[in-house]
Amino acid sequence: GGGVSPLVNTQFQYLDVGVNVDILPKIHGADEVSLHVEIDISTVRERIDIGGIQQPVIGQRKVIHDLRLREGEMNLIGGLVQQNETRTNSGIPLLMQIPYLGRLFSNESINRSESELMIALVPHIVRSQEITPVNLRGIAAGADQTIRLIRSLPESEGSAAPTAP
Repeated sequence: GGGVSPLVNTQFQYLDVGVNVDILPKIHGADEVSLHVEIDISTVRERIDIGGIQQPVIGQRKVIHDLRLREGEMNLIGGLVQQNETRTNSGIPLLMQIPYLGRLFSNESINRSESELMIALVPHIVRSQEITPVNLRGIAAGADQTIRLIRSLPESEGSAAPTAP
């Protein structure tokens, strides 16, 4: 008879871990900006053993925020709090595993920490220089040996052409 071969198919999915900030700005008028802000904070919380392979467990916090600010005005985004608790057991091997008596031969320490991430947003509108009719003058560069600047500006609609004597 034929046996079944146990095949293990391991797949990995790569994730960006850390602080990822996506901002979509929209300018309103001369000095106001709307911001759609998505902040994603992810960390490796722990590692678990699945079939002899260490797999990370990812903890994720996400904030989506819409705001409207004037240019140069500051907005502070806070409340991204993370609390960690780590328990560590140490002691004499084998003796610390005896029920009830193991506490005499072991030590348990608990470490708690809390952190808060705050992000300050200050929008600045980047403006291009003004384009005037002088900036739009043509340059004749065809087959000539020299480059000539066309000096005449387009006439405004209200001016009349000079008459010949």
